[in-house]
Amino acid sequence: MENVLTFTEERKFTNNYKESNRRQRSEMMAEAQEAFKKATGDESDYWAAVILTFADVEDLESEEIPEEIADHSQFTETDYRYFRSKGYAHREIKAKWDMEAGLGYEPTVHDQPFDIVGYLNQ
Repeated sequence: MENVLTFTEERKFTNNYKESNRRQRSEMMAEAQEAFKKATGDESDYWAAVILTFADVEDLESEEIPEEIADHSQFTETDYRYFRSKGYAHREIKAKWDMEAGLGYEPTVHDQPFDIVGYLNQ
């Protein structure tokens, strides 16, 4: 007999696969929530902390770096600029950094592209 799954076996395999993915996503979400709580002592929902609000729209237009961001243990200029270039609001960046700090991650430093124009103008 060939290696062909019956409809019932295929359905069972598919459901097990979906359940495994659901469990994995659920565990990842719980880990992020726990790290957020550990880093901030805040019982509020991490996922609610990263949802964009109307106040964030004004924040996105601001070039000023708030003190709570500049003084954050995860702050690096390159990581901050990276998140801002991707459209993250300050509140979202702080929530992400709080989670990363809770997980014990080191601050992220992004490689800077070589400035050929600046080099040639020296």
